[in-house]
Amino acid sequence: RTPLHLATRDCSHAPVEHRAAFAGYPAAMRPTKWFVPFVALLMVVADGMGGHHYGEIAAQIAVQTLADSFQREARPVLMDPFRFLQKGMTNAHHARHRLKDTPRTTCVACIVQDNVAYWAHAGDSRLYLFRDGKLIVQTKDHSRIRLLVEEGMITEAQAVFHPDRNKIYSCLGSPH
Repeated sequence: RTPLHLATRDCSHAPVEHRAAFAGYPAAMRPTKWFVPFVALLMVVADGMGGHHYGEIAAQIAVQTLADSFQREARPVLMDPFRFLQKGMTNAHHARHRLKDTPRTTCVACIVQDNVAYWAHAGDSRLYLFRDGKLIVQTKDHSRIRLLVEEGMITEAQAVFHPDRNKIYSCLGSPH
C-alpha cells in the first residue's frame, strides 16, 4: 500500500494566479488571474526517480494514467475529487508494476473544482500556493530528513547537506 497524503484548500477568496506560466509573453497577452467556473482542472507533476531504471517512463505513466482517468470522469466536474485522487494515484502506482524493475516516480496531483483545490502526493514532489506574492508550501516531503527537521534533530541548514537528503520513503511504483 502506498501512503498518500490527501488535502484540500478553499480557493474561493483568491483566484488562481498564473503569472509564472506566462512570463515569456508580452504583458498585454498575460492574464494575471483566471476564474474557472463550473469545470474541474487537473494538474500533475511526476518526477522519475534517478537511480531506478526507467524513472522517466514511470513519471510519464503516472501523468498519463491520471490524465486518462480525468478525461473519462470529469464531465465537466468530478463527483468526488478526493476519491478520484486516491483511486488515480493508486492506479498510477500499480501501473508501474507491469514493467521490468518496477520503475519509480514521485508525484503530486491537484484538482481545482468549485474554487476548492484538492491534492495528493507521494514522495518529495511539492505543491505550492501562490498568494499575495508569496509562495507557500502545501505538501510535506515523505522523507526521513523532513522528519528529522520536524523533530528538531537537525536544522533546515543541515538538511540541505545531509547524506540522506535524497532518500524518500514513499513513491509510486515501490514494491513496499
